[in-house]
Amino acid sequence: MLNDLFFKVIFLLLGLALIIASAINATIGNASGGTICLVAGILTIILFQFDVKSFKVFGLAAELREKLTEADEILDKLRAISIPVSEIAISAASQSGGYQQHLRREQLHDYVSSISNALEQMKVSKQKIEGVKRGWYTATAVNMAVPVIQGIRYKLTSACAELEKINGEILSGASNYSADQAKEFDELYIMAQIELHEFDESMDLNKDYKSYPSFLNNLINNSKTLKPEVKEELRNRFKEELLDLDYLIEKQELRRPDVWFRY
Repeated sequence: MLNDLFFKVIFLLLGLALIIASAINATIGNASGGTICLVAGILTIILFQFDVKSFKVFGLAAELREKLTEADEILDKLRAISIPVSEIAISAASQSGGYQQHLRREQLHDYVSSISNALEQMKVSKQKIEGVKRGWYTATAVNMAVPVIQGIRYKLTSACAELEKINGEILSGASNYSADQAKEFDELYIMAQIELHEFDESMDLNKDYKSYPSFLNNLINNSKTLKPEVKEELRNRFKEELLDLDYLIEKQELRRPDVWFRY
């Protein structure tokens, strides 16, 4: 009996170690290794604990074959172990698959799906699984938002450069602008510089990813430096990316996986 208990404790520890190794593999960008470790860890815990009559470790004890209610309690404990570790693993892998990515997007998606499937097999609720996947949703939303932000900033920088050039021509006497026009261009240049500075200061994406669409649209719509035609150009250029973001938030799925998985 003691020998049996000893082996069950060892395999429980092994299972936990494999789950932790999943998070470590995800952190270093090894999605396939992380998936294997996670699934192996969960299976090790279940297979080597539920095929015995009883065990006791870390305060958990149950007559597994005889009392289903106690077996359910053990399952709840296993879920409690798996959920936070899975969340850490997904968050770590999502950071590795960020804009400066180590993981390809399809690899990261497959890794997250494999964890979701494993949790489903353990009867974890959909709501909790979606909470575990939040790190992936956030990282994916950031990847969708970054090209839009870069596009807006490029237009702001170009506008600042153009106004700076005009001001330089005015100061050097190489232009025929009137005093009122010169004053207006100087004010526009100062306003553009302030807006660009405020733009850079606001680039903290450590906010709720569900706010990204309104945040990006406001950057375009509320700009005092960008001309109406430039704003319309940005809306048209990044129409698909903004639709992708809306779809991700509403459906919690990828709108164009074939396009998204190209990178």
